[in-house]
Amino acid sequence: MREGLGIGYGRARTLTSTTVAALMSMPVSIRTTVQNTPVGKCANSLTGKHAPHNGKDHCDRFTECLTCPTYVVVGSVKDLHRLFSFQLFLASEIEYMSAPELASWRDHKRELIGLIDRFTTARFARSVVEEAKALAIKTPHPFWAARMRTGSRVTGGFHAG
Repeated sequence: MREGLGIGYGRARTLTSTTVAALMSMPVSIRTTVQNTPVGKCANSLTGKHAPHNGKDHCDRFTECLTCPTYVVVGSVKDLHRLFSFQLFLASEIEYMSAPELASWRDHKRELIGLIDRFTTARFARSVVEEAKALAIKTPHPFWAARMRTGSRVTGGFHAG
């Protein structure tokens, strides 16, 4: 089932527990095409919209997952933890990029932050969303935590993780 993330953004697949069970019953050759990413999952990291398209290297443009048609959202705490960690990264980037000429860039990041909240609230159980968000705040995913620490060093600030 494909669900739109919002006007002007890519489409994400929302996988329910029934869909996850169906995915797990698929042959391994098909299941292995869905790759974990720091933001969630990708249905086609070799030839997706932002992939290098060279047949061997996987896409590494993780900040663009939300706008990619092959982005997959699984309603598990583990995957939502990745997504909410990315959301924290976006918030830290807004603080980091404070120059007036970057106002439109900051507005775009704020739109993505709101999009993540609206999408997860509408699609997943409140308890799962709250647990994943609390986990991201307490212990951000290592990929995003490292990037937030780098930005904090530059600005002299501090962020958990």
